[in-house]
Amino acid sequence: MSDKNSHQRPWRTLVTTVAAAGVLGLAGCTDEDTQNSPDNFTKNSPEDIAQESKSDYNDNTNGLITGSTLQEWIDDWEDNRPSGITGDLVIMHVSTEEDGSDDPVYIEPKPTEGVRSYALDVTSRLTETRSNGVVTNKRMVPSASKMDEFLADFDIDPTEDMIVWTMGAGGGGQAMQQGRGWYAMRYWGTEKEHLALLNGGADWDENEDANDYVIHSDYKGDSVNCDVLNDEDTSCLPDSGTVTARDLPEDNTAMLATLDDVMDAVQGKTDAFIWDARSYGEYEGDSYSSGGMQGHPKGAVVLPFGNLLMDDGSNRYKTKDDLAAYVAGDDVEGDDEQFHYLDYDADSLMKVKGNNDGLLYEDGQTSITYCETTYRAMITGVASAVVLGMPNRFYDGAMTQWNHMVYNQTEEGDYVLPHDSPWRTDKSELSYFNAETAGEFSVDGEFAVDDAYGANTNEIVETDRAYKISGAGGDDDSSSDDGGGAPAANPCGG
Repeated sequence: MSDKNSHQRPWRTLVTTVAAAGVLGLAGCTDEDTQNSPDNFTKNSPEDIAQESKSDYNDNTNGLITGSTLQEWIDDWEDNRPSGITGDLVIMHVSTEEDGSDDPVYIEPKPTEGVRSYALDVTSRLTETRSNGVVTNKRMVPSASKMDEFLADFDIDPTEDMIVWTMGAGGGGQAMQQGRGWYAMRYWGTEKEHLALLNGGADWDENEDANDYVIHSDYKGDSVNCDVLNDEDTSCLPDSGTVTARDLPEDNTAMLATLDDVMDAVQGKTDAFIWDARSYGEYEGDSYSSGGMQGHPKGAVVLPFGNLLMDDGSNRYKTKDDLAAYVAGDDVEGDDEQFHYLDYDADSLMKVKGNNDGLLYEDGQTSITYCETTYRAMITGVASAVVLGMPNRFYDGAMTQWNHMVYNQTEEGDYVLPHDSPWRTDKSELSYFNAETAGEFSVDGEFAVDDAYGANTNEIVETDRAYKISGAGGDDDSSSDDGGGAPAANPCGG
C-alpha cells in the first residue's frame, strides 16, 4: 500500500537522508549566523491566532473545510490550490479503519501531481511528556526536536505546503486526534492559510446519490504514500525534509495556557472564559478521573465536547450558527443541552440560559479550554478558535495536572505536594473539589513533581520560544516520548 518517495518536490530529489539530518542538526545550533531575530517571525496573541470560518464551510479554503473543497484540490492541485500555496497537498490521516472492519480507508494520493497521503499516530508523533518547571505531565505539546523530526520524516514544508488533517474513519476520539495534529503545527508557527481539517470522517457516505457524504467514494481507496499508523515499518517515509520549526514565520506559543495562566484566570487576574469539555459527572467531581481531588477550577462552565458534533454518524462539526448558539446560551435545534455551571451555594448543576450573570464568553475575553488530557478539548477548541473566531488557549496539563496539585496522601503514604507549595490547587479560592470522591490515590505513572516551589510553570513555553529565536532548547531535557521512539539528540550538545 505504501509508496516510498513516489512524489517529492523536484528541488528535493537529490537530498539524501544523511544530508537532511545534517541540515536539521545545524538548524538547532546557536552560532551567530544561525540566530533567528524575533523580527523574522511574528509573536502572536490568542486574538491574532484565532480565525473565523465562513458561514458555509464549503466556502473555506483553510481551517474547517468540506470534502467538496478537498475533492476540487485533488482533481487539479496545480490549478485549484488556494492562493499563496506553492507546495504540495499533504493529507494526514489520524485514523483509517471503519468500525468493525480491518480494511483501511484512505483518501488516495496522486503521486505525480503533488498530492501526498499518509497515516500516523498523532499521540506518539505529536505529543510528549514534558516538564513545566514544577511538574511533569504526559501528552503535552511536542518539543522542538519532536516537531522537527516529524517535519523531516514526512518531508513537510509548512511555509509552502497545504496540510489537511483527516479522519479516514470518523469518531469522537479521532476528531480529538485530528485537532491535536492541527494544534501542534499551529503552535509551532504554521500559518493558518497552510492548515485545514476535513469536516467529518471520510468513511461516512450515508447516501451518495443524495450528495450526503463527507467525501465521494471515487477519492477513497487502499493506496497511500505511507501508513505508519497501522504498520511499524517506517521505511516508506520520505525522511528528507529540511524545514524546521525555527523556519516557521509565527510564534504561536500563546496557544498553550500554563498552570500559572489558569490560576490567574480563576482568581480574576485575567479575563477568561473557562470551558470544561468533559462530562457533567467529571465536572461535578462525582466520578474519579485522576489525581487526589475531583472537580474543576472555580468559575469554569461545562458543555461536553460531543454536543458540538453531528449525531448522524458523520462526526462532522455542527453548523457555525449552532456552535455560536451554544456559546451565546441560546437554543440549538435538536439539542436541549446548553452550558451548565455549578451553583456552589446550592451544590447544584444549573443550565445557563442566555448569558446570565456573564457566565459565558463575552467579546474581549480569551477562552481557555480543557478536559482530562486536552484531547476532548481539541473539539471545543476547534469550534472556538477555528470556526467562531474566539481567542482560545489550551490548558495542556488539564485536569490530570490540576487534580494532582494537592496536599493529599497517595496510597504509598506520600504527599504529592508539601502543604506550603504555592502550586496547590486544593484551595477553596481556586477549585471546587467534591469531598465525597477525595481520598488516597495512586499518582499517574507519567506525573512527577520536579520542584514544588518552582518560580513559575512556564518552562515549556520559554524553552520553545528560545528555540524559535536561537535554536537553544531544541532538545528538551525534561521531556520524554509518549511512545514511538526517543526524540533526536541535541545536535549542538549539552
